[in-house]
Amino acid sequence: MKQQLSSIPIRYKYFLSLLVIVLLSFGIFAAINTYYLTSDSKKQMELSLTKTLEQTSELLTYNTSMIKYGSDIFVYQYAEEPYFTAPASSYQETPGLYTLHQAQLTKHLFSLQEIPNVDSIEMCLNGAFAREYPNDTIYEMADYENRDWYHAISVNKAFYTWSLGGLEEAPSDCPYITLIRKIPNAQDLRSLNGVVAVNVKLSVLDSILEPAQISSDTSVYLMNEKEQVLSCCSSQKSDTALLTGLKEQFPMQLSSNSSFYGKLNDRKYLIGYSAIDQSDWHLIITVPYSRILSQSTKIYSSILVTLLLILPFVILISYLLSILISRPIQTLIAKMKQAETGDFNIPIAPYSKDEIGQLNRSFNVMLTKLSFLLDESYRLGKEKKNEQLKALQVQINPHFLYNTLDLINLMAINEDTQKIQTAIQELSKFYRLSLNSGSDETTLEDELAHIRHYVKIQNLRFEDTINLEIEVPPELLKCKMFKICLQPLVENAIYHGILEKDSEAGTIRIEAHRELSYLYLTIRDDGVGMDEATMHGLLEKPTDLHGGYGVYNVQERIKINYGSDCGISYESTPGDGTTATLKLKMDYRDDR
Repeated sequence: MKQQLSSIPIRYKYFLSLLVIVLLSFGIFAAINTYYLTSDSKKQMELSLTKTLEQTSELLTYNTSMIKYGSDIFVYQYAEEPYFTAPASSYQETPGLYTLHQAQLTKHLFSLQEIPNVDSIEMCLNGAFAREYPNDTIYEMADYENRDWYHAISVNKAFYTWSLGGLEEAPSDCPYITLIRKIPNAQDLRSLNGVVAVNVKLSVLDSILEPAQISSDTSVYLMNEKEQVLSCCSSQKSDTALLTGLKEQFPMQLSSNSSFYGKLNDRKYLIGYSAIDQSDWHLIITVPYSRILSQSTKIYSSILVTLLLILPFVILISYLLSILISRPIQTLIAKMKQAETGDFNIPIAPYSKDEIGQLNRSFNVMLTKLSFLLDESYRLGKEKKNEQLKALQVQINPHFLYNTLDLINLMAINEDTQKIQTAIQELSKFYRLSLNSGSDETTLEDELAHIRHYVKIQNLRFEDTINLEIEVPPELLKCKMFKICLQPLVENAIYHGILEKDSEAGTIRIEAHRELSYLYLTIRDDGVGMDEATMHGLLEKPTDLHGGYGVYNVQERIKINYGSDCGISYESTPGDGTTATLKLKMDYRDDR
Protein backbone atom coordinates (compact mmCIF):
# COMPACT_ATOMS: atom_id res chain seq x y z
CA MET A 1 0.00 0.00 0.00
CA LYS A 2 2.82 2.38 0.89
CA GLN A 3 4.65 1.61 -2.36
CA GLN A 4 1.47 2.15 -4.37
CA LEU A 5 0.93 5.57 -2.77
CA SER A 6 4.55 6.58 -3.31
CA SER A 7 4.24 5.83 -7.05
CA ILE A 8 1.32 8.26 -7.53
CA PRO A 9 2.35 11.58 -9.18
CA ILE A 10 2.32 14.58 -6.87
CA ARG A 11 -0.38 16.39 -8.86
CA TYR A 12 -2.74 13.52 -8.21
CA LYS A 13 -1.74 13.44 -4.54
CA TYR A 14 -2.54 17.14 -4.26
CA PHE A 15 -5.75 16.63 -6.20
CA LEU A 16 -6.78 13.78 -3.91
CA SER A 17 -5.80 15.80 -0.84
CA LEU A 18 -8.15 18.62 -1.79
CA LEU A 19 -10.94 16.15 -2.41
CA VAL A 20 -10.32 14.48 0.94
CA ILE A 21 -10.38 17.85 2.73
CA VAL A 22 -13.70 18.81 1.11
CA LEU A 23 -15.27 15.39 1.69
CA LEU A 24 -13.96 15.25 5.25
CA SER A 25 -15.37 18.72 5.98
CA PHE A 26 -18.75 17.69 4.64
CA GLY A 27 -18.54 14.44 6.57
CA ILE A 28 -17.76 16.22 9.86
CA PHE A 29 -20.51 18.75 9.21
CA ALA A 30 -22.98 15.97 8.46
CA ALA A 31 -21.90 13.96 11.51
CA ILE A 32 -22.26 16.95 13.88
CA ASN A 33 -25.66 17.90 12.50
CA THR A 34 -26.82 14.29 12.55
CA TYR A 35 -25.67 13.93 16.16
CA TYR A 36 -27.52 17.01 17.41
CA LEU A 37 -30.61 16.28 15.33
CA THR A 38 -30.68 12.71 16.59
CA SER A 39 -30.27 13.91 20.18
CA ASP A 40 -33.09 16.45 19.80
CA SER A 41 -35.33 13.90 18.06
CA LYS A 42 -34.75 11.40 20.86
CA LYS A 43 -35.62 13.98 23.53
CA GLN A 44 -38.75 15.08 21.68
CA MET A 45 -39.89 11.50 21.09
CA GLU A 46 -39.21 10.53 24.73
CA LEU A 47 -41.18 13.56 25.94
CA SER A 48 -44.05 12.81 23.55
CA LEU A 49 -44.07 9.17 24.64
CA THR A 50 -44.18 10.17 28.33
CA LYS A 51 -47.13 12.49 27.77
CA THR A 52 -48.96 9.90 25.69
CA LEU A 53 -48.43 7.27 28.40
CA GLU A 54 -49.78 9.61 31.05
CA GLN A 55 -52.87 10.59 29.06
CA THR A 56 -53.72 7.07 27.92
CA SER A 57 -53.13 5.48 31.32
CA GLU A 58 -55.25 8.19 33.00
CA LEU A 59 -58.09 7.55 30.56
CA LEU A 60 -57.90 3.79 31.10
CA THR A 61 -57.72 4.29 34.86
CA TYR A 62 -60.78 6.56 34.73
CA ASN A 63 -62.82 3.95 32.88
CA THR A 64 -61.78 1.09 35.15
CA SER A 65 -62.48 3.23 38.22
CA MET A 66 -65.96 4.08 37.00
CA ILE A 67 -66.74 0.42 36.41
CA LYS A 68 -65.41 -0.57 39.84
CA TYR A 69 -67.25 2.27 41.50
CA GLY A 70 -70.54 1.30 39.87
CA SER A 71 -70.13 -2.38 40.86
CA ASP A 72 -69.30 -1.33 44.43
CA ILE A 73 -72.48 0.79 44.67
CA PHE A 74 -74.52 -2.13 43.35
CA VAL A 75 -73.07 -4.56 45.91
CA TYR A 76 -73.33 -2.15 48.84
CA GLN A 77 -76.95 -1.31 48.04
CA TYR A 78 -78.29 -4.71 47.06
CA ALA A 79 -76.11 -7.34 48.76
CA GLU A 80 -78.89 -8.02 51.33
CA GLU A 81 -81.63 -8.46 48.74
CA PRO A 82 -83.58 -11.70 49.33
CA TYR A 83 -83.13 -13.05 45.80
CA PHE A 84 -79.47 -13.69 46.66
CA THR A 85 -80.33 -16.05 49.53
CA ALA A 86 -83.98 -17.12 49.07
CA PRO A 87 -84.32 -20.94 49.16
CA ALA A 88 -86.11 -22.85 46.42
CA SER A 89 -88.99 -23.72 48.80
CA SER A 90 -89.93 -20.05 49.14
CA TYR A 91 -90.59 -19.83 45.39
CA GLN A 92 -92.69 -23.00 45.52
CA GLU A 93 -94.72 -21.81 48.50
CA THR A 94 -95.22 -18.28 47.15
CA PRO A 95 -95.51 -18.31 43.31
CA GLY A 96 -95.66 -14.50 43.06
CA LEU A 97 -92.35 -14.13 44.93
CA TYR A 98 -90.31 -15.17 41.90
CA THR A 99 -91.96 -12.51 39.73
CA LEU A 100 -91.25 -9.87 42.38
CA HIS A 101 -87.58 -10.81 42.69
CA GLN A 102 -87.20 -10.87 38.92
CA ALA A 103 -88.55 -7.34 38.64
CA GLN A 104 -86.33 -6.11 41.47
CA LEU A 105 -83.16 -7.67 39.95
CA THR A 106 -83.93 -6.27 36.51
CA LYS A 107 -84.32 -2.81 37.99
CA HIS A 108 -81.11 -3.07 40.02
CA LEU A 109 -79.03 -4.34 37.09
CA PHE A 110 -80.26 -1.45 34.98
CA SER A 111 -78.33 0.94 37.26
CA LEU A 112 -75.06 -0.81 36.28
CA GLN A 113 -75.78 -0.45 32.61
CA GLU A 114 -75.83 3.32 33.06
CA ILE A 115 -72.02 3.26 33.57
CA PRO A 116 -70.21 4.63 30.48
CA ASN A 117 -68.82 2.01 28.05
CA VAL A 118 -70.61 -0.91 29.81
CA ASP A 119 -72.10 -3.25 27.23
CA SER A 120 -73.87 -5.89 29.33
CA ILE A 121 -74.22 -7.30 32.85
CA GLU A 122 -74.07 -10.95 33.92
CA MET A 123 -74.41 -12.61 37.32
CA CYS A 124 -73.50 -15.89 38.95
CA LEU A 125 -75.43 -16.77 42.12
CA ASN A 126 -75.27 -19.52 44.69
CA GLY A 127 -79.00 -19.30 45.57
CA ALA A 128 -82.03 -21.01 44.07
CA PHE A 129 -82.99 -17.91 42.10
CA ALA A 130 -80.31 -18.67 39.49
CA ARG A 131 -81.89 -22.03 38.74
CA GLU A 132 -85.37 -20.50 38.47
CA TYR A 133 -84.50 -17.38 36.50
CA PRO A 134 -85.45 -17.90 32.82
CA ASN A 135 -82.75 -15.59 31.38
CA ASP A 136 -79.29 -16.25 29.93
CA THR A 137 -77.63 -13.52 32.04
CA ILE A 138 -78.03 -15.29 35.43
CA TYR A 139 -75.95 -18.42 36.02
CA GLU A 140 -75.16 -20.83 38.80
CA MET A 141 -71.77 -20.53 40.51
CA ALA A 142 -71.34 -24.29 40.52
CA ASP A 143 -70.99 -24.29 36.73
CA TYR A 144 -67.86 -22.05 36.85
CA GLU A 145 -65.74 -23.57 39.59
CA ASN A 146 -62.98 -24.46 37.09
CA ARG A 147 -62.54 -20.89 35.88
CA ASP A 148 -59.56 -18.75 36.85
CA TRP A 149 -61.75 -15.89 38.03
CA TYR A 150 -63.62 -18.27 40.39
CA HIS A 151 -60.32 -19.34 41.90
CA ALA A 152 -59.31 -15.70 42.41
CA ILE A 153 -62.64 -14.79 44.07
CA SER A 154 -63.28 -17.94 46.09
CA VAL A 155 -59.79 -19.22 46.99
CA ASN A 156 -57.68 -16.06 46.99
CA LYS A 157 -60.48 -14.06 48.62
CA ALA A 158 -60.18 -11.23 46.07
CA PHE A 159 -63.03 -8.74 45.76
CA TYR A 160 -62.23 -7.95 42.13
CA THR A 161 -60.70 -9.69 39.15
CA TRP A 162 -60.61 -9.12 35.41
CA SER A 163 -61.41 -11.79 32.86
CA LEU A 164 -60.73 -11.72 29.12
CA GLY A 165 -63.71 -13.27 27.34
CA GLY A 166 -66.38 -12.88 30.02
CA LEU A 167 -67.40 -15.54 32.52
CA GLU A 168 -66.52 -18.26 30.03
CA GLU A 169 -62.99 -16.84 29.55
CA ALA A 170 -63.36 -17.35 25.77
CA PRO A 171 -62.13 -14.20 23.92
CA SER A 172 -62.90 -15.65 20.49
CA ASP A 173 -66.57 -16.25 21.35
CA CYS A 174 -67.01 -13.33 23.71
CA PRO A 175 -64.94 -10.25 22.71
CA TYR A 176 -65.23 -8.60 26.12
CA ILE A 177 -63.04 -7.59 29.00
CA THR A 178 -65.03 -8.28 32.14
CA LEU A 179 -64.80 -6.93 35.70
CA ILE A 180 -65.97 -9.65 38.07
CA ARG A 181 -67.06 -8.26 41.49
CA LYS A 182 -67.60 -10.47 44.50
CA ILE A 183 -71.07 -10.35 46.16
CA PRO A 184 -70.43 -11.37 49.78
CA ASN A 185 -73.04 -12.50 52.27
CA ALA A 186 -74.16 -9.50 54.32
CA GLN A 187 -74.06 -11.56 57.52
CA ASP A 188 -70.70 -13.21 56.78
CA LEU A 189 -68.37 -11.33 54.43
CA ARG A 190 -66.16 -14.39 54.02
CA SER A 191 -68.99 -16.34 52.41
CA LEU A 192 -69.93 -15.89 48.75
CA ASN A 193 -73.45 -15.23 47.50
CA GLY A 194 -72.32 -14.72 43.92
CA VAL A 195 -70.54 -12.36 41.51
CA VAL A 196 -71.59 -9.58 39.20
CA ALA A 197 -69.81 -9.45 35.82
CA VAL A 198 -69.61 -6.10 34.03
CA ASN A 199 -68.76 -6.61 30.32
CA VAL A 200 -66.94 -3.99 28.28
CA LYS A 201 -66.33 -4.51 24.58
CA LEU A 202 -62.71 -4.72 23.53
CA SER A 203 -63.45 -2.19 20.80
CA VAL A 204 -63.82 0.39 23.59
CA LEU A 205 -60.19 -0.26 24.57
CA ASP A 206 -59.16 0.03 20.91
CA SER A 207 -60.76 3.48 20.70
CA ILE A 208 -58.82 4.54 23.81
CA LEU A 209 -55.50 3.24 22.49
CA GLU A 210 -55.76 4.64 18.95
CA PRO A 211 -54.80 8.24 19.93
CA ALA A 212 -51.68 6.82 21.61
CA GLN A 213 -50.17 5.97 18.21
CA ILE A 214 -47.52 8.71 17.94
CA SER A 215 -46.65 7.72 14.38
CA SER A 216 -47.82 5.31 11.70
CA ASP A 217 -45.34 2.65 12.78
CA THR A 218 -45.97 3.05 16.52
CA SER A 219 -47.48 -0.01 18.21
CA VAL A 220 -49.68 0.22 21.32
CA TYR A 221 -50.46 -2.88 23.38
CA LEU A 222 -52.66 -3.43 26.41
CA MET A 223 -51.81 -6.68 28.26
CA ASN A 224 -52.83 -8.33 31.50
CA GLU A 225 -50.76 -10.25 34.04
CA LYS A 226 -51.36 -13.48 32.08
CA GLU A 227 -49.59 -11.83 29.12
CA GLN A 228 -52.84 -11.88 27.16
CA VAL A 229 -53.25 -9.07 24.64
CA LEU A 230 -56.43 -7.16 25.51
CA SER A 231 -56.10 -4.57 22.76
CA CYS A 232 -53.57 -3.74 20.09
CA CYS A 233 -53.18 -0.77 17.77
CA SER A 234 -50.39 -1.52 15.34
CA SER A 235 -49.61 -1.58 11.63
CA GLN A 236 -48.35 -5.12 12.20
CA LYS A 237 -50.19 -8.12 13.51
CA SER A 238 -49.93 -8.67 17.25
CA ASP A 239 -47.32 -11.28 18.12
CA THR A 240 -47.61 -12.80 21.60
CA ALA A 241 -44.07 -14.17 21.44
CA LEU A 242 -42.83 -10.69 20.52
CA LEU A 243 -44.62 -9.17 23.49
CA THR A 244 -43.28 -11.83 25.82
CA GLY A 245 -39.75 -11.05 24.66
CA LEU A 246 -40.54 -7.37 25.12
CA LYS A 247 -41.65 -7.89 28.69
CA GLU A 248 -38.47 -9.81 29.49
CA GLN A 249 -36.45 -6.70 28.65
CA PHE A 250 -38.21 -4.51 31.21
CA PRO A 251 -35.82 -3.03 33.78
CA MET A 252 -35.99 -4.46 37.29
CA GLN A 253 -37.55 -1.30 38.70
CA LEU A 254 -40.17 0.56 36.69
CA SER A 255 -42.08 3.63 37.75
CA SER A 256 -45.72 4.10 36.88
CA ASN A 257 -44.70 5.73 33.60
CA SER A 258 -41.32 4.57 32.32
CA SER A 259 -39.48 4.61 29.00
CA PHE A 260 -36.31 2.80 27.95
CA TYR A 261 -34.58 1.43 24.85
CA GLY A 262 -34.77 -2.26 23.94
CA LYS A 263 -34.11 -4.58 21.03
CA LEU A 264 -36.68 -6.90 19.42
CA ASN A 265 -36.03 -9.10 16.38
CA ASP A 266 -32.73 -7.25 15.77
CA ARG A 267 -34.53 -3.90 15.71
CA LYS A 268 -34.08 -1.15 18.28
CA TYR A 269 -37.16 0.43 19.86
CA LEU A 270 -38.07 3.17 22.29
CA ILE A 271 -40.42 1.39 24.71
CA GLY A 272 -42.93 3.05 27.02
CA TYR A 273 -44.54 1.20 29.94
CA SER A 274 -47.32 2.07 32.36
CA ALA A 275 -49.24 -0.03 34.91
CA ILE A 276 -52.97 0.82 34.88
CA ASP A 277 -54.47 1.43 38.32
CA GLN A 278 -57.59 -0.44 39.38
CA SER A 279 -56.63 -3.37 37.10
CA ASP A 280 -53.92 -5.89 36.25
CA TRP A 281 -53.35 -4.21 32.90
CA HIS A 282 -50.09 -2.98 31.42
CA LEU A 283 -49.89 -0.36 28.70
CA ILE A 284 -46.92 -0.80 26.35
CA ILE A 285 -46.00 1.57 23.51
CA THR A 286 -43.15 0.79 21.08
CA VAL A 287 -41.64 3.33 18.69
CA PRO A 288 -39.02 2.10 16.15
CA TYR A 289 -35.68 3.77 16.61
CA SER A 290 -35.60 4.32 12.85
CA ARG A 291 -38.61 6.63 13.25
CA ILE A 292 -36.65 8.75 15.72
CA LEU A 293 -33.76 8.95 13.26
CA SER A 294 -35.96 9.75 10.26
CA GLN A 295 -35.56 13.52 10.60
CA SER A 296 -31.78 13.37 10.94
CA THR A 297 -31.69 10.93 8.02
CA LYS A 298 -33.50 13.47 5.87
CA ILE A 299 -30.98 16.18 6.80
CA TYR A 300 -28.10 13.82 6.11
CA SER A 301 -29.60 12.96 2.73
CA SER A 302 -29.96 16.64 1.84
CA ILE A 303 -26.31 17.23 2.75
CA LEU A 304 -25.31 14.29 0.59
CA VAL A 305 -27.32 15.61 -2.35
CA THR A 306 -25.68 19.03 -1.92
CA LEU A 307 -22.26 17.40 -1.91
CA LEU A 308 -23.04 15.50 -5.10
CA LEU A 309 -24.13 18.73 -6.78
CA ILE A 310 -20.98 20.70 -5.93
CA LEU A 311 -18.60 17.76 -6.28
CA PRO A 312 -18.00 18.26 -10.04
CA PHE A 313 -16.94 21.89 -9.41
CA VAL A 314 -14.68 20.83 -6.56
CA ILE A 315 -13.07 18.18 -8.75
CA LEU A 316 -12.48 20.67 -11.59
CA ILE A 317 -10.97 23.37 -9.34
CA SER A 318 -8.82 20.82 -7.50
CA TYR A 319 -7.51 19.41 -10.76
CA LEU A 320 -6.60 22.87 -12.15
CA LEU A 321 -4.79 23.79 -8.93
CA SER A 322 -2.90 20.49 -8.93
CA ILE A 323 -1.69 21.12 -12.51
CA LEU A 324 -0.59 24.66 -11.60
CA ILE A 325 1.45 23.43 -8.64
CA SER A 326 2.89 20.30 -10.26
CA ARG A 327 4.05 21.89 -13.55
CA PRO A 328 7.37 23.26 -12.13
CA ILE A 329 7.99 19.89 -10.49
CA GLN A 330 7.44 18.09 -13.79
CA THR A 331 9.95 20.46 -15.43
CA LEU A 332 12.49 19.64 -12.75
CA ILE A 333 11.86 15.91 -13.17
CA ALA A 334 12.44 16.19 -16.92
CA LYS A 335 15.78 17.93 -16.30
CA MET A 336 16.77 15.26 -13.80
CA LYS A 337 16.02 12.52 -16.31
CA GLN A 338 18.20 14.36 -18.82
CA ALA A 339 20.97 14.43 -16.23
CA GLU A 340 20.62 10.69 -15.80
CA THR A 341 21.83 10.27 -19.40
CA GLY A 342 25.10 12.03 -18.51
CA ASP A 343 24.23 15.52 -19.80
CA PHE A 344 24.96 17.87 -16.91
CA ASN A 345 24.88 21.14 -18.89
CA ILE A 346 21.18 21.73 -18.20
CA PRO A 347 20.77 24.42 -15.53
CA ILE A 348 17.24 25.52 -14.64
CA ALA A 349 16.34 29.18 -14.13
CA PRO A 350 14.75 29.53 -10.66
CA TYR A 351 11.69 31.51 -11.73
CA SER A 352 10.04 31.54 -8.28
CA LYS A 353 11.00 32.17 -4.66
CA ASP A 354 8.97 29.36 -3.15
CA GLU A 355 10.12 25.84 -2.21
CA ILE A 356 10.18 24.77 -5.88
CA GLY A 357 12.47 27.69 -6.74
CA GLN A 358 14.81 26.73 -3.89
CA LEU A 359 14.80 23.17 -5.20
CA ASN A 360 15.76 24.40 -8.68
CA ARG A 361 18.66 26.42 -7.26
CA SER A 362 19.83 23.39 -5.29
CA PHE A 363 19.64 21.32 -8.46
CA ASN A 364 21.88 23.80 -10.27
CA VAL A 365 24.43 23.61 -7.46
CA MET A 366 24.28 19.84 -7.61
CA LEU A 367 25.01 19.82 -11.32
CA THR A 368 28.14 21.96 -10.89
CA LYS A 369 29.55 19.51 -8.35
CA LEU A 370 28.35 16.33 -10.01
CA SER A 371 31.29 15.87 -12.36
CA PHE A 372 33.78 16.02 -9.52
CA LEU A 373 31.73 13.74 -7.33
CA LEU A 374 31.21 11.32 -10.23
CA ASP A 375 34.95 10.74 -10.64
CA GLU A 376 35.38 10.14 -6.92
CA SER A 377 32.31 7.90 -6.82
CA TYR A 378 33.69 5.84 -9.69
CA ARG A 379 36.93 5.29 -7.84
CA LEU A 380 35.17 4.33 -4.61
CA GLY A 381 32.76 2.07 -6.49
CA LYS A 382 35.61 0.25 -8.15
CA GLU A 383 37.23 -0.39 -4.78
CA LYS A 384 33.93 -1.58 -3.34
CA LYS A 385 33.46 -3.93 -6.31
CA ASN A 386 36.88 -5.44 -5.70
CA GLU A 387 36.02 -5.99 -2.07
CA GLN A 388 32.76 -7.72 -3.10
CA LEU A 389 34.65 -9.98 -5.49
CA LYS A 390 37.08 -10.92 -2.76
CA ALA A 391 34.23 -11.70 -0.40
CA LEU A 392 32.59 -13.77 -3.12
CA GLN A 393 35.80 -15.71 -3.67
CA VAL A 394 35.93 -16.49 0.04
CA GLN A 395 32.41 -17.94 -0.18
CA ILE A 396 33.36 -20.42 -2.92
CA ASN A 397 34.44 -23.77 -1.48
CA PRO A 398 38.01 -24.38 -2.73
CA HIS A 399 38.17 -27.90 -1.31
CA PHE A 400 35.07 -28.88 -3.26
CA LEU A 401 36.61 -27.44 -6.42
CA TYR A 402 39.89 -29.30 -5.84
CA ASN A 403 38.10 -32.59 -5.16
CA THR A 404 35.94 -32.21 -8.28
CA LEU A 405 38.99 -31.45 -10.45
CA ASP A 406 40.75 -34.50 -9.03
CA LEU A 407 37.67 -36.53 -9.93
CA ILE A 408 37.71 -35.19 -13.49
CA ASN A 409 41.43 -35.96 -13.71
CA LEU A 410 40.80 -39.54 -12.60
CA MET A 411 38.03 -39.88 -15.20
CA ALA A 412 40.39 -38.59 -17.87
CA ILE A 413 42.98 -41.20 -16.89
CA ASN A 414 40.26 -43.85 -17.16
CA GLU A 415 39.04 -42.22 -20.41
CA ASP A 416 35.44 -42.03 -19.18
CA THR A 417 34.48 -39.14 -21.46
CA GLN A 418 30.75 -39.23 -20.73
CA LYS A 419 31.31 -38.82 -17.00
CA ILE A 420 33.88 -36.09 -17.67
CA GLN A 421 31.28 -34.20 -19.69
CA THR A 422 28.66 -34.66 -16.96
CA ALA A 423 31.07 -33.57 -14.22
CA ILE A 424 32.13 -30.45 -16.09
CA GLN A 425 28.52 -29.50 -16.91
CA GLU A 426 27.36 -29.95 -13.32
CA LEU A 427 30.38 -28.08 -11.98
CA SER A 428 29.69 -25.26 -14.42
CA LYS A 429 26.04 -25.01 -13.36
CA PHE A 430 27.02 -25.25 -9.71
CA TYR A 431 29.42 -22.31 -9.86
CA ARG A 432 27.16 -20.29 -12.12
CA LEU A 433 24.49 -20.44 -9.40
CA SER A 434 27.14 -19.83 -6.73
CA LEU A 435 28.34 -16.66 -8.42
CA ASN A 436 24.76 -15.53 -9.32
CA SER A 437 26.09 -12.53 -11.26
CA GLY A 438 27.60 -11.11 -8.07
CA SER A 439 24.21 -10.78 -6.31
CA ASP A 440 23.73 -12.18 -2.85
CA GLU A 441 19.99 -12.61 -3.46
CA THR A 442 18.50 -15.69 -5.07
CA THR A 443 15.26 -17.67 -5.01
CA LEU A 444 14.44 -20.90 -3.24
CA GLU A 445 14.01 -22.49 -6.68
CA ASP A 446 17.61 -21.58 -7.71
CA GLU A 447 18.96 -22.60 -4.32
CA LEU A 448 17.40 -26.05 -4.71
CA ALA A 449 18.81 -26.30 -8.26
CA HIS A 450 22.21 -25.44 -6.75
CA ILE A 451 21.82 -28.36 -4.32
CA ARG A 452 20.80 -30.74 -7.11
CA HIS A 453 24.01 -29.93 -9.06
CA TYR A 454 26.07 -30.29 -5.91
CA VAL A 455 24.63 -33.74 -5.11
CA LYS A 456 25.06 -34.90 -8.73
CA ILE A 457 28.76 -34.00 -8.56
CA GLN A 458 29.09 -35.81 -5.23
CA ASN A 459 27.34 -38.87 -6.70
CA LEU A 460 29.89 -38.91 -9.52
CA ARG A 461 32.52 -39.08 -6.85
CA PHE A 462 30.81 -41.57 -4.54
CA GLU A 463 29.11 -43.71 -7.23
CA ASP A 464 25.46 -42.63 -6.74
CA THR A 465 25.30 -43.52 -3.06
CA ILE A 466 23.46 -40.31 -2.15
CA ASN A 467 19.71 -40.08 -2.78
CA LEU A 468 18.26 -36.55 -2.82
CA GLU A 469 14.52 -35.98 -2.19
CA ILE A 470 12.95 -32.51 -2.41
CA GLU A 471 9.38 -31.74 -1.38
CA VAL A 472 8.61 -28.03 -1.63
CA PRO A 473 5.19 -26.48 -2.41
CA PRO A 474 5.26 -24.70 -5.80
CA GLU A 475 4.05 -21.41 -4.27
CA LEU A 476 7.25 -21.19 -2.16
CA LEU A 477 9.73 -21.63 -5.02
CA LYS A 478 9.83 -17.88 -5.78
CA CYS A 479 10.61 -16.91 -2.18
CA LYS A 480 13.64 -14.62 -1.95
CA MET A 481 16.65 -15.62 0.17
CA PHE A 482 20.43 -15.22 0.18
CA LYS A 483 22.47 -17.68 -1.85
CA ILE A 484 24.58 -20.69 -0.76
CA CYS A 485 22.38 -21.16 2.28
CA LEU A 486 21.60 -24.89 2.01
CA GLN A 487 24.85 -26.26 0.51
CA PRO A 488 26.91 -26.22 3.76
CA LEU A 489 24.13 -28.09 5.57
CA VAL A 490 23.84 -30.69 2.79
CA GLU A 491 27.62 -31.02 2.80
CA ASN A 492 27.58 -31.72 6.55
CA ALA A 493 24.80 -34.27 6.03
CA ILE A 494 26.95 -36.09 3.43
CA TYR A 495 30.39 -36.01 5.09
CA HIS A 496 29.40 -36.26 8.76
CA GLY A 497 26.25 -38.30 8.39
CA ILE A 498 25.88 -40.57 5.37
CA LEU A 499 29.58 -41.26 4.60
CA GLU A 500 30.15 -42.17 8.26
CA LYS A 501 27.78 -45.15 7.84
CA ASP A 502 29.18 -48.58 7.03
CA SER A 503 27.27 -48.62 3.73
CA GLU A 504 28.36 -45.04 2.88
CA ALA A 505 24.91 -44.59 1.30
CA GLY A 506 21.81 -42.75 2.39
CA THR A 507 19.03 -40.25 1.66
CA ILE A 508 18.84 -36.51 2.14
CA ARG A 509 15.34 -35.00 2.20
CA ILE A 510 14.67 -31.28 1.86
CA GLU A 511 11.25 -29.87 2.81
CA ALA A 512 9.82 -26.35 3.08
CA HIS A 513 6.72 -24.82 4.60
CA ARG A 514 5.45 -21.45 5.67
CA GLU A 515 4.13 -20.36 9.08
CA LEU A 516 2.83 -16.80 9.26
CA SER A 517 5.68 -14.58 7.93
CA TYR A 518 8.42 -17.21 8.35
CA LEU A 519 9.87 -19.73 5.88
CA TYR A 520 11.08 -23.02 7.36
CA LEU A 521 13.56 -25.19 5.42
CA THR A 522 14.28 -28.69 6.78
CA ILE A 523 17.23 -30.92 5.75
CA ARG A 524 16.92 -34.50 7.04
CA ASP A 525 19.46 -37.31 6.56
CA ASP A 526 19.52 -40.93 7.67
CA GLY A 527 23.18 -40.83 8.61
CA VAL A 528 24.91 -41.82 11.82
CA GLY A 529 23.54 -38.84 13.73
CA MET A 530 25.47 -36.83 16.32
CA ASP A 531 25.52 -36.10 20.02
CA GLU A 532 24.53 -32.80 21.64
CA ALA A 533 28.08 -31.50 21.92
CA THR A 534 28.69 -31.99 18.20
CA MET A 535 25.42 -30.18 17.33
CA HIS A 536 26.43 -27.16 19.44
CA GLY A 537 29.86 -27.21 17.86
CA LEU A 538 28.37 -26.81 14.38
CA LEU A 539 26.89 -23.43 15.33
CA GLU A 540 30.09 -22.14 16.93
CA LYS A 541 32.90 -20.46 15.02
CA PRO A 542 34.80 -23.39 13.46
CA THR A 543 38.54 -23.75 13.32
CA ASP A 544 38.28 -25.82 10.11
CA LEU A 545 35.66 -24.94 7.51
CA HIS A 546 36.40 -28.04 5.37
CA GLY A 547 36.91 -25.93 2.30
CA GLY A 548 33.59 -24.01 2.62
CA TYR A 549 32.32 -21.10 4.66
CA GLY A 550 30.54 -23.54 6.95
CA VAL A 551 27.40 -23.68 9.05
CA TYR A 552 28.68 -20.91 11.33
CA ASN A 553 28.94 -18.50 8.37
CA VAL A 554 25.36 -19.34 7.31
CA GLN A 555 24.15 -18.84 10.90
CA GLU A 556 25.81 -15.42 11.13
CA ARG A 557 24.40 -14.32 7.77
CA ILE A 558 20.90 -15.35 8.87
CA LYS A 559 21.20 -13.30 12.08
CA ILE A 560 22.43 -10.25 10.16
CA ASN A 561 19.82 -10.45 7.37
CA TYR A 562 16.76 -11.62 9.31
CA GLY A 563 17.33 -10.81 12.98
CA SER A 564 18.07 -12.76 16.13
CA ASP A 565 14.74 -14.63 16.05
CA CYS A 566 15.87 -16.56 12.96
CA GLY A 567 18.66 -19.07 12.49
CA ILE A 568 19.61 -22.75 12.32
CA SER A 569 18.54 -25.42 14.80
CA TYR A 570 19.58 -29.08 14.94
CA GLU A 571 17.85 -32.21 16.19
CA SER A 572 19.73 -35.50 16.19
CA THR A 573 20.08 -38.81 17.97
CA PRO A 574 23.20 -40.94 17.44
CA GLY A 575 22.33 -43.72 15.00
CA ASP A 576 19.00 -42.16 13.86
CA GLY A 577 20.12 -39.38 11.52
CA THR A 578 20.07 -35.60 11.82
CA THR A 579 17.54 -32.86 11.09
CA ALA A 580 18.64 -29.27 10.45
CA THR A 581 15.99 -26.52 10.31
CA LEU A 582 16.46 -23.02 8.90
CA LYS A 583 14.03 -20.33 10.07
CA LEU A 584 13.97 -17.37 7.66
CA LYS A 585 11.69 -14.41 7.10
CA MET A 586 9.67 -14.11 3.88
CA ASP A 587 10.68 -10.50 3.15
CA TYR A 588 14.39 -10.90 2.30
CA ARG A 589 15.95 -8.01 0.37
CA ASP A 590 19.45 -7.78 -1.06
CA ASP A 591 19.77 -4.10 -0.16
CA ARG A 592 19.81 -4.59 3.61
